Amino acid sequence: WSFQTNLKAIHFLIDYCKQKSIRFLNINSELSTDKGLKSNFTRDGTHITRDAYVIWGNKMKEILNEIENPNKENN
Repeated sequence: WSFQTNLKAIHFLIDYCKQKSIRFLNINSELSTDKGLKSNFTRDGTHITRDAYVIWGNKMKEILNEIENPNKENN
């Protein structure tokens, strides 16, 4: 996929999720550039490494904490 195609797909998903009240986690900006995945987050250009999963996992923890404790500030 080209960067533009990927960007269109992400924007489509973001809009769809907003319409359906679905939380969308976008870590693309942290893991990739307009050329694809950053080299420190992939070995083959497609599959992410442990370091990338750590970033994804930490973001998921933040979201789950917000859901579990909706009235708590600075989850």
